[in-house]
Formats: sequence, structure tokens, C-alpha cells
Amino acid sequence: MIDVHGSQPWYVERPEPELDVLGTLESAPRVTGPGNRPTLSFVLRTPGGAVDVYAAGVEDTLASLSGRRMRFRGKAVDAGLPGASPELWIGSACPVDE
Repeated sequence: MIDVHGSQPWYVERPEPELDVLGTLESAPRVTGPGNRPTLSFVLRTPGGAVDVYAAGVEDTLASLSGRRMRFRGKAVDAGLPGASPELWIGSACPVDE
């Protein structure tokens, strides 16, 4: 298992329940301009759709997992931005075959 944000106090203290999600991580296009979220630099593709992934401080870790089918444990967090969908804050990741 690979720790992503799972040991960070700010992650642990979030009230959202942890979820297990299977999918493939991909790099997301950078959006510039007012109201952008540059920390949402990855997207998780699942059979049910796609979800933006919070990647602040862990870009290199997530880049190394990109393109591989993984099991992610994380929290769906509503950042409170108008029109935005919940984003996934990843606590840990594990290749599906482990």
C-alpha cells in the first residue's frame, strides 16, 4: 500500500467517510484563470465516470501511479465551490493485483 495523504492530520480530521474506489489515474489538463484549482491535476477514471483528484504536494507520487489500475482509499470532499463536484482526496493507493 502507498500512503498518499492518509497520514496527514488535515486528511485524518476531515469528517467524510473513507471510500474504496477502483480506477485508473490520469493527468488532467491545467486550467488557468480566476477560480481555477491547480491542485486538481489528476482525474480518476472509474466504470461510473470520472472524478477530480486533489494532488497538492503529491504530484510526483500520483504521476508514478498514472495509467495503472489501482484501488484507492480516499474521501469525497465538497470544496464548497459553486457548480463544482466533490473531489477525491486520496489517503492510500494499492495496485489491484495486491
